[in-house]
Amino acid sequence: MKSESMNLDTIRTFVKLGQSESIEEAAKKLNMDASNVRRHVKALGETLGVKLLKGYTRGQVELTDIGNKLFNEYEKAYNMILLAEKKLEQSKSLDSGKLSVGCSSDYELTFLLEYIKKFKSKYPNVVIKVVNSVKNDLYKQLLSYSLDFIIDKKIEDNMKSHNFKSIKLLDNKYCFVYDPKFYSKAIKKDSPLIAPISSSSDRIPLNNYLENHDNFNIMYEVQNPEHVVEYAKQGLGYGFVSKIVADQHPELEQIVIPSTQAKSEIFVTYMTDSLSQSAKEFIKFLSE
Repeated sequence: MKSESMNLDTIRTFVKLGQSESIEEAAKKLNMDASNVRRHVKALGETLGVKLLKGYTRGQVELTDIGNKLFNEYEKAYNMILLAEKKLEQSKSLDSGKLSVGCSSDYELTFLLEYIKKFKSKYPNVVIKVVNSVKNDLYKQLLSYSLDFIIDKKIEDNMKSHNFKSIKLLDNKYCFVYDPKFYSKAIKKDSPLIAPISSSSDRIPLNNYLENHDNFNIMYEVQNPEHVVEYAKQGLGYGFVSKIVADQHPELEQIVIPSTQAKSEIFVTYMTDSLSQSAKEFIKFLSE
């Protein structure tokens, strides 16, 4: 084995390649020529005595089975090295550093933004990166130490075997908002409903509510809670949003839904062995 070929730069190149769609994308992330990316990965494969790539079809990257296995392990190891450096840097002070947060777009607008503002007012030099994605992808990034923590619903049972810890932050209650110029608190049969899209975290509590209520007709499905509010302001119907969002718009009336009929819970979830100083401080903000 040519141990000199097994170095952090080579592993870093392979990890970035595995995270990219093409050689060119990886080269851009690494600020190097595409030919050097190929050379590093070839050297790593020769050192290990395995084939890492199936080929470069039209610049697209496809790893072999053993390449995928090694990528998953190397990605964790590489991110752990970055995490160790981040912890060392922040052990001195919180005057600088980075924080990576995973969150659905719904919770970013309705919940997380308020805490980002508070945190930045105290630690203005910490760079905060918010990653929006589906739950499974967020947990995959958390497992690989690419994220410091996730803001999401309760962790699913099939994920509890991992080294995760979840802290409940609040019960997310819901209501209908409407403009009193167009509608009244007495909801009529087939009243128009402005609903979050089916992939939204707010859609499950809405579906639970609608199972026992047939006095609504879903007329609009929109991307996020702020869009629901804007549609309601235009008199297009009753908007289904969390109380957190509704309370930010006093110009709209509310019909509060009992928590027994529609609610969700918001948790912060993190790996117990990977919290940086900035992540600990931010979670303290969330928990207060």
